[in-house]
Amino acid sequence: MVRKKVLFLKVLIGLAVFMLIAGCNPAAAKKLLVGTLSSVSAEASTETGFSSLADEQLDGYDLGLKKEVTRYHLTQANEGNLSDDVQSVVREMIEENEVAALLGATTNEATRRAASLANFFNVPMIIPAADGDTLLPSNNMWVFQLNAPSSAYAEYVFGNVLSKINVSAASTEDESALIIRLAIVYEENTFGESAAVATAHTAMDQNIEIVYYGSYTPDVGDAREIKTLAENVVSNEADLIYIVSSNPADAALITSALDTEFGAGLTPAILGQGNGFTSLEFQEAVNSDHLYVIRQALDAETCPEKIDSIQKAQVYAAAYLLEAAILETDTSMPRQKLFSTEDQLTIRREKIRDALKELNIEVPCLGQVSFDNNGQIKENNFEIFRVQAGETHLIDAPGFRSLVLEIAGRDELIITD
Repeated sequence: MVRKKVLFLKVLIGLAVFMLIAGCNPAAAKKLLVGTLSSVSAEASTETGFSSLADEQLDGYDLGLKKEVTRYHLTQANEGNLSDDVQSVVREMIEENEVAALLGATTNEATRRAASLANFFNVPMIIPAADGDTLLPSNNMWVFQLNAPSSAYAEYVFGNVLSKINVSAASTEDESALIIRLAIVYEENTFGESAAVATAHTAMDQNIEIVYYGSYTPDVGDAREIKTLAENVVSNEADLIYIVSSNPADAALITSALDTEFGAGLTPAILGQGNGFTSLEFQEAVNSDHLYVIRQALDAETCPEKIDSIQKAQVYAAAYLLEAAILETDTSMPRQKLFSTEDQLTIRREKIRDALKELNIEVPCLGQVSFDNNGQIKENNFEIFRVQAGETHLIDAPGFRSLVLEIAGRDELIITD
């Protein structure tokens, strides 16, 4: 009888302790729900050209989730470019599922719409891999973008890697003999246009001559249009072709057309920017001796073993950052009984947003991460790699600069850092 009373007393004490913890720390009582946005999976559709990117995102989420801390709800929506679809999915997650935060998405148009909704409904959101310059609204207070803007990519290539060429030209009597001839090719949408403009401005600042500036219709796969584009690039005799693409199918089609049009061994250096070039689908499909890709630097030593693309790394980093922000808010949340469930969710969203604004931490795969007042990542680290037979080989800045000079017939120059 005494043992039963002792056991009963222990149970009561245990319940009391649990209720005390649950009342002081809402996270201990209920795990949070986080909504994720991505394009459709490969099984659902092969028509958009983005299925492989969506699969890479899902792999990153799977590796980045730590379910003992929070609960993530993976929502696969056909983002496409239809704002009504995006609005329906996001509103359902925010208003019906009552998510505490959002992660995503893949396509630029969908991401821009989702970011506007996140700001409208006051829900924190992290954009892992979309790469547009205009994804964040002008009055952004709730969204954080992990990928750097195109202006930062252009500044790295032409303001850093190729800037020494301009210095040499300025000290030479015949400046025109040292100017690199540049062709810029971009997809005809907001992302492509903004990236092309940033590239052109930065290149001209470095005294680099732009001999061709042309666009193509994205996500269509029009072989005739791409062939005409390649012919125009060839006729202008560029030393470096800078291509902006967010779709792996487009990137592969353009690269192949340029190789064919130039002929074996005659293609100048091609430098690709955007998810179209950094995706695994593209890298596994293309084998060009002339192709180089610029991406956000991937710190492979701090990445889990299965992360083999920048898209997976960015999604993993987004999940890691959100987890850190949620943990930061757990100890500062008010006791549950002081507020309604709806008010608790509002407070939690605000605290997660504030925590993301203040975070300045070392993140696996991407290194040190923090955000400025506009929600853009502060640290912009890039790298250039070569794609050969499905494998990537990093090339340092002096190596790429020497390559471009050699193609332009300026390899007799000695450029010192």
